[in-house]
Amino acid sequence: MTSNTATAAYKRNSDDIGWEYGFCPDKNKLDIVKCNLCGKVISGGISRFKQHIAHVPGNVTACPNSTKDDQLKFRNYLNEGKLKKIDKHTHDKALRSEAMQELHDSVDVDETEDFLGSKAPNKDRILACHKFISRWAYKTSIPFHALEDDSFKMMLEVIGQFGTGLPPPTRYSLSDPLLKLEVERTKILLKRNEAERKEIGCSIMTDAWSDRKRRSIMNLCVNSKMGTVFLSSKECSSEAHTSQHIYDYVESCIKQVGPEHVVQVVTDNATNNMGAAKLLKEKRPTIFWTSCATHTINLMLEVLRMVDADWKRSMGFVYGEIKVAKSEVMKALGGQEKTYKPIIDIINTKMKGRLDSKLHLTAYLLNPYYHYKDSQLQHDPDIMDAVLDFFDTLLFGDL
Repeated sequence: MTSNTATAAYKRNSDDIGWEYGFCPDKNKLDIVKCNLCGKVISGGISRFKQHIAHVPGNVTACPNSTKDDQLKFRNYLNEGKLKKIDKHTHDKALRSEAMQELHDSVDVDETEDFLGSKAPNKDRILACHKFISRWAYKTSIPFHALEDDSFKMMLEVIGQFGTGLPPPTRYSLSDPLLKLEVERTKILLKRNEAERKEIGCSIMTDAWSDRKRRSIMNLCVNSKMGTVFLSSKECSSEAHTSQHIYDYVESCIKQVGPEHVVQVVTDNATNNMGAAKLLKEKRPTIFWTSCATHTINLMLEVLRMVDADWKRSMGFVYGEIKVAKSEVMKALGGQEKTYKPIIDIINTKMKGRLDSKLHLTAYLLNPYYHYKDSQLQHDPDIMDAVLDFFDTLLFGDL
């Protein structure tokens, strides 16, 4: 017997039988369940609530309105749960025995007995462990690069320190309490990132793409020395991607970060982004709008097909490395202007207004790698004009 008085919006997304008879009156307190039959509020989660319906003595008062059929139904359900726990315990114990037997077969008996001792690991012991790790990775389709992550290495160390018999986390603990703990840890890390970008500045990076359902998504991230942090995401399929629309979105994020902390905004070279750049310069003359080096270089490589995908992308190297690339093109084509000029013209066209900005040229001049290789850089009028323009922008209103 169930009641229709429960509000579906407050029910947990679960196929547990308990939610047929109860609901959460407060979304923020999911361990509180209200009975549809008698109206009593039960604390302790759905397990204790099922004891309430089943008239299981000890932890909770019995529901006065549950029928004999209700009680029998819930008692059977609770007993099945206990049997599943027993079966799981037996299964896990058998797995540990099987693992130890396989280790025993893989290494010498003495090695097995001292497997978790202080003895330095040899190749056989390492291989025995790696077999289990690889088997798990293959079976669960774990990407191989995940094993190179520092958190995986730390996990192995902690498991080794714990010793034998470590139970795995449950699906519930991964989806709820452990997730909440990791969110809190991440918030602490983000505070460090925020403190750093307030001290030395940061870049706002934009990225527009379409998902498998062809929905248009625009992401904004904040990049600083400590790394890149996701800031905001917007589904904008129904909105035109005009320069004004992009500018408004970027401007809202600049306000969120603090305009005094933003050095530059990085986008690709799409026409609407270039239009947004003009709008930003009018409102925020001290913030640079920079074209994404990766996007521009990719446009160049579509024609040249000559530079490896791991090409340097750091701001201080982009302009200098392109100069080197142009020099290599000229050399490879025998110094014949009529041969190399069309290619150089293409490179210059792709660079213009994107990778030869005053920000790029200033970074090029201040990069010791180039500055000490060519003492004449400071006498190049184009570079020095760009440097003066850079500081005129950076110190706008202070000169």
